[in-house]
Amino acid sequence: MPLDKASVVSDLDQSREDIQTYLEDDDGLVEKYQEAFRSLPRDWTTAEVRDELSTSSYPGAVPISSFDDADSIIRHHAPSDEWESHEAVNDWARDLLLDVPMVATDGSEIPPTTQFNVPLAYVQAAWCLNHHRPTGALKRGQNGKLLSPDEITRTGGEEGSDEYRFVDSSLVGLNRYEHEAAVVVDRIETLAEAYEAGELENPPIVLYDGPFVISFANPRRPAIRNRYLEAVSRILAASAYHEIPVIGYVAGTNAVELVKMTRLLLRDDLGGERTIPDGRILTGMMSPWGDSTIPFLCRRDGSVDGLRRPTTGKRTSSGTRFTLAISRSLPVQA
Repeated sequence: MPLDKASVVSDLDQSREDIQTYLEDDDGLVEKYQEAFRSLPRDWTTAEVRDELSTSSYPGAVPISSFDDADSIIRHHAPSDEWESHEAVNDWARDLLLDVPMVATDGSEIPPTTQFNVPLAYVQAAWCLNHHRPTGALKRGQNGKLLSPDEITRTGGEEGSDEYRFVDSSLVGLNRYEHEAAVVVDRIETLAEAYEAGELENPPIVLYDGPFVISFANPRRPAIRNRYLEAVSRILAASAYHEIPVIGYVAGTNAVELVKMTRLLLRDDLGGERTIPDGRILTGMMSPWGDSTIPFLCRRDGSVDGLRRPTTGKRTSSGTRFTLAISRSLPVQA
């Protein structure tokens, strides 16, 4: 059925005041949190914050030593002061990335169809390597994988019995996640070999489409959750072992790490207030271009404790072998 666009426009117009009220409802609270954020480096030291948060298993975020040298949690990007257009930003980025190889990946999936008796699915990960050369040097590739019935179905029934087998659609997303992670690791190893062989002038960089703190896996069954954690751990292990930075990013976030930390530090002022996303507060404290927060350690939940990092490793004729160990935390920066 086609969408009645005229009705949609009419309904939106009639709801204008409700929408405006919703957008402005948090303005006072945002300002209160902003003032609290500004006061942190002025009123606290790293040691004092850590001591105050010591009774909380997951206080959201924890500062590192650079917190003591900062006069603001916002790290201003000075070059942006001269930018007045996207062209100016692009010129700055072009000079910075000249001859720097950068690879990015993305995944997709075809879920199981009901048109066939045999359940099958397909996952794919594509990658693009940009050498950022004036003459242009792009390389692309894609890796696909057919998922068999055993990989996307599981048994179940009342009281844990195995009386029937059904398609578990969540297994398709998991396999896609693992497949994309494997492609990222493969790209890291390929770039490392090229750099060590002198084929690349500058160290490469890898962009990872997603966060490294995978809280979304927490509600999953332990076996599934562990597979998600293993996939991310492999990426971090390859990055650390080959000394190739991997940058995780998301298009939008509702993370509340800094808010949670601040509410715990300022219980009398903020303990009874609602929690709102860090991004909502930080947006009004940053310039439109390039600003970030100073680094904090992410202590969101148990998903961080489940990640592992390499402690030792050696290369073999069949590839790279990693030994992994439990890691306590990852840096987070907004």
